[in-house]
Amino acid sequence: NVWCHQINEIHVIRYFEDASRTRQPQTLRSDHNVLNVFFEWCRHTQRMSLTTDPMFGRRRPKMVRKQRNRVPATKFGLLLDEAEKRSPRDRAAIAVLIYTLLRDQEVADLRIGDLNLADGFMRCRIHKTSQEDEVPISSQLDRELRRWLVAYTNDVGKLEPHYRLIPARQVIPAPGPNGKYGRAKTVCYLPVQKIGQLGR
Repeated sequence: NVWCHQINEIHVIRYFEDASRTRQPQTLRSDHNVLNVFFEWCRHTQRMSLTTDPMFGRRRPKMVRKQRNRVPATKFGLLLDEAEKRSPRDRAAIAVLIYTLLRDQEVADLRIGDLNLADGFMRCRIHKTSQEDEVPISSQLDRELRRWLVAYTNDVGKLEPHYRLIPARQVIPAPGPNGKYGRAKTVCYLPVQKIGQLGR
């Protein structure tokens, strides 16, 4: 709580020492930028001498990139098997995500008509650029997609081009022998409904 013209490099050093105990390097870099702009404003509005710069010689904190969690390619099969324990649809979703590197919402937008298994590509809409692109289908993904399309057809019947490739699903509790709803459930796919929060 001091006047602007009284601020010096000691105040800045103490500030960053305190901030570094609880803040990440990226946040400290933002603080560095904010303080530079603030002191420039102080000089421009004559709240501080034009020759004063408490940030002089201070470098921005280095950016430390965090390593993201990655699933090694050798574990793809295990990941797919785990996803299938929940449903064949989830296995198909994971397969499309890991073999195309599309974003989750781009996968959620895919429809049956976007697939061209004969020529080995799928048409997708890239959200970041708002453009359509043709993504190649690898042999592993081709095998997974054909497996899913068989299970999908068995559940909903003939697949129409406007159906979602990865549809939403509905879980219906099944009544037990005593009339009360137990753990038994019936899962049915909703082919025209977009899946919500595919990433989760």
